[in-house]
Amino acid sequence: MGKFLTLENLGILTSIAFLASFPLLLGLAVTSRIMIPIYRERSEVTHKLVKMRYALTAAVLWLLLSMAMVGPWQVNFLYDARYVSAGAIVTKVCIALIPQVIGMTNDQAALAAGRLGGFSSIQPSVRRCGSACG
Repeated sequence: MGKFLTLENLGILTSIAFLASFPLLLGLAVTSRIMIPIYRERSEVTHKLVKMRYALTAAVLWLLLSMAMVGPWQVNFLYDARYVSAGAIVTKVCIALIPQVIGMTNDQAALAAGRLGGFSSIQPSVRRCGSACG
């Protein structure tokens, strides 16, 4: 992107992208710190655990949609005049992150259950390896 944007615009885009992705980052931190220990304690998936996953996903989705609506106003309030045009980017980034929020707790559940095959099929960056991986 550095080829198409000036250094100033790239800096604006970076700071605005972090502001827009904050609800997702918060949800991922809560999932990894709270949900994985809960998954490890319970050997079977219960109705209560499924409701917790849905509640966490709904809360992060609500935060993301709230950020999409309030984002342009927040950019105008927090940043100076150089960032005025970046308000719409907050909304677009928030909307683009919705599919990731929907599947946010699935990979952690597979990892905590010890199903590394399920985890690697959800996370394409994780490689499967045989006994050579030590």
